[in-house]
Amino acid sequence: TSRQLWSSILTDPTTLPEFESLLANRFASTTKDATLGVVDLKVKSKKLKAAAAKTCANLFEYLVDLHEYVDKALEIEQTLRARMMAMTSTQFERVLHPIFEEDELTLILAGGGLGFLAGLVQQLISTGSLVLPRIHIGGPAKMFSSIGSIVGLYALFIAVKPGKSLYQFIERLIERTRQLKK
Repeated sequence: TSRQLWSSILTDPTTLPEFESLLANRFASTTKDATLGVVDLKVKSKKLKAAAAKTCANLFEYLVDLHEYVDKALEIEQTLRARMMAMTSTQFERVLHPIFEEDELTLILAGGGLGFLAGLVQQLISTGSLVLPRIHIGGPAKMFSSIGSIVGLYALFIAVKPGKSLYQFIERLIERTRQLKK
């Protein structure tokens, strides 16, 4: 929607500087044209950059009444829906993957948990009773140790992205745990 589009433009650290630069350039050229070349603002001047930054910082609150009109005029939702439906599954996956990349471990673990629960429900429906499998790995202490090792290796090989250290992974895990507690 228009609100999300403008929010992204005015807050994203990759798009905001580009938009500020575009705004400064357009203001300089419009001023030059309106004054028939008498006033020629330097595009790289610090004052013009500061004015563009201040304008961008306050612009979103002035666009509130414009969002509904922009949504209707540009048909953003319909265009996005049509283009996403025209995508192949591979293209759609490429669009979604960066969104879920940071939470990949959470998704994998949630999927595993849901799959386990679905299996239990299926067992209950088909047999009328629930029977959990017993795993014997040499006593309770060794079993706990073995499960911990398996989970630890799984987390290291699946969750730690290439180029990221174990320390960064642990920080992300702690941060997510704190967010879940809130």
